[in-house]
Amino acid sequence: MFKKVRKNEISKDECKKLLKKAHRGVLAINGEDGYPYSFPMNYFYDGKRLIFHSAKFGQKIDLIKKNPKASFCVIGNEKISQDGWSYNTSSVVLFGKIEFIKKDGLKQLKEFAMKYYPNEDMVDREIEKAYKAVAMLSFKIEYMTGKRVNER
Repeated sequence: MFKKVRKNEISKDECKKLLKKAHRGVLAINGEDGYPYSFPMNYFYDGKRLIFHSAKFGQKIDLIKKNPKASFCVIGNEKISQDGWSYNTSSVVLFGKIEFIKKDGLKQLKEFAMKYYPNEDMVDREIEKAYKAVAMLSFKIEYMTGKRVNER
């Protein structure tokens, strides 16, 4: 089902490092009328899966309930090439299924938030305000691949 990268593949360890370091990626799910639906998401990678947060209701949640299969792409490690105008980047593409986190949602949200907020006090205040409206999602990785891209 999943095809191997033809050239410039990066190792699983390099993929995992990029997933740990990057802050955003693009989540793609099955949309309405056969169209894909993709959107940028903040995420937390715990070494085995991605963790997302979302509003409890809306188009994204409705679509995930219909079909939990998804793809997620992260781009990072961008550096200008020696020629001074083109870029080298790395990307990771994941395929898997999204599940709703029922247990430990608060714990997962705090772990997620600590990646983005400067201190724990701010995280605790935000969670206290917003937690009741938040759904926590887990992206169970079934396939991971990565590639180094030289634009030139």
